[in-house]
Amino acid sequence: MLDKRFADKDLPASMGETVTNQAMFWAYNKKGRLTHTGSDPGFFAVISIDLKTNIGRIVLINANIDTHDNQKLIKDLRLISENLENFVSK
Repeated sequence: MLDKRFADKDLPASMGETVTNQAMFWAYNKKGRLTHTGSDPGFFAVISIDLKTNIGRIVLINANIDTHDNQKLIKDLRLISENLENFVSK
């Protein structure tokens, strides 16, 4: 389930610039993490596992992220991510 689906030379053109490969329901990102995100109306989740340190992060939020008025929420999510990053690196 976590095996990379694509050879490095055969990555799909539609893959985002922050993603280096994909597994079933998971993405490998440039920071060396395995990530999964998802949302439903009123809910957003992100799971991230650092493959070098084996430290995982789970963020669950009761909010609509898929709306036009989500700029403050996205800013807050970035702040949460930065704080988790700083906490782990101490």
